[in-house]
Amino acid sequence: MNARQGVSDGAGGWIYSDFEYGLSITVPVPVPTLTVSVGADRKPVFSGTGHSWTGQPAARVEVRRVGESTPAAPIANVANNAWSSIATEAWNPGTYFVEAWQLFKPAGESSDLRSEPTPSREFTIRAPVPTVEFRHDGLTPHFSGTCLDGGQVQLWFDGDPDSPYDAVVSGTTWSFTRDEPFMPGAYTARVKQSFGGQTSDEVPQPFDIVVLKPVITSPIDEDVDHNPVIRGTGGIPGATMRVHEFVSERPLGEAPVTGNEWSVPIREDLLFDDYKVYAIQQYGEFPSEKSEPASFTVILFPPTIEYPQPGDAMARVSIIDGYARKASGVDTATVELWLDGADEPLATVRARGVDGYWSYETHLPVGTYTLRAKQFFQGKPSDFGPEHEFTAVPAIPLIESPALQQHLGATATISGHGYVGDWVEVAWSDAPDTLLGRAQVQANRTWSIPIAITRAAGTHSLMVQQECEGYRSGWSAAHEVLLLSPAPTFTSPEA
Repeated sequence: MNARQGVSDGAGGWIYSDFEYGLSITVPVPVPTLTVSVGADRKPVFSGTGHSWTGQPAARVEVRRVGESTPAAPIANVANNAWSSIATEAWNPGTYFVEAWQLFKPAGESSDLRSEPTPSREFTIRAPVPTVEFRHDGLTPHFSGTCLDGGQVQLWFDGDPDSPYDAVVSGTTWSFTRDEPFMPGAYTARVKQSFGGQTSDEVPQPFDIVVLKPVITSPIDEDVDHNPVIRGTGGIPGATMRVHEFVSERPLGEAPVTGNEWSVPIREDLLFDDYKVYAIQQYGEFPSEKSEPASFTVILFPPTIEYPQPGDAMARVSIIDGYARKASGVDTATVELWLDGADEPLATVRARGVDGYWSYETHLPVGTYTLRAKQFFQGKPSDFGPEHEFTAVPAIPLIESPALQQHLGATATISGHGYVGDWVEVAWSDAPDTLLGRAQVQANRTWSIPIAITRAAGTHSLMVQQECEGYRSGWSAAHEVLLLSPAPTFTSPEA
């Protein structure tokens, strides 16, 4: 470029200097403007104003993140002095700084002219809200959803002081189940996602915890007595379990629940009949669904025999006892005792009403017997109970003389009372297999056995047993006596 300078001559003309030849002038590329917006797709939109020159190629605008050397979005052409470019991929949440340059390649040139960068623009991409799904599972519901890979998901529960809870994140999914069960009621879970120092808005998830539907586990198609205990699972501590008759829905009983397993005793005396029942669990104002019904039959069970037990040896004169059904109103149970092979009962006894206890004093010869019992209630008989085999043996005799801890010399007579015709045997307690003597009980029911004592002086114990027809009573308790030293003898003077 050539240039000269001119000044007015004051008369309407100009006075010019000489030309200056070969001057060079540089026109910088104007700096564009830059604005940033981000939508829900997390793809930043960059836009602004640029410049256009008539007859020249379109200018272009390049956006970069501060400190990086590659474009953050496709390079945009300026049209009508405006430009816009959208990032091709979603950006992770965080805070970013960007700047833009305007690029201009004059016609016939091979390289771009670049403007100065715009002032850096700061913008923030917030973490997106996670998706939330809820699945009922009794008192421990499951929460899950989608999230950013590498994000952190936390849950808050209204009224839970231990909130927040960290969810388990695996790739782009998360899940959570609280260890502590929820009690029945209405709740709201609030879920947030954090990533790159940014936290999303919360996602509220209302949910209801319903009272568990109980399950009756027993009795199921069983025979039961008139006061059965209904048992099951699915209990909630603090709830009340109620049992109802299925057809009439009449309440039969209720009990507090302390754990998963529950039981409700039926206090009402049920009639002999078939029954169908269901259970409902009540927690505060929240009732459960009805359980599936359970059926059972109320029958009259055989009475129990407490003594003798199978294999017992009992004295010929003993008390046989046990329990029958307790009274219902004015009705009481009657128990029949039968010995195996007998044509008629050994005894018929009435049970005590308040608890059903019964007893009978029996007098039997020694021998082996099989005892069975059945009961009658309101005219209905039970089956026979299990067989009780036992042995009737002589009663254990007592040593009446010598007295306890009495002093004995070289000889003594052991005596007492027994069963006429039986035999009584005596032995030291530490040598039961060595009899010291044996005598038959006399008609006056007394017996006596003289013994010679060869043991050293000191404390020793005797014991006795009674025998009849090969059946023995078993040894008595040890009877302690004190043995004296042998009497002195004279060696001088001679007699």
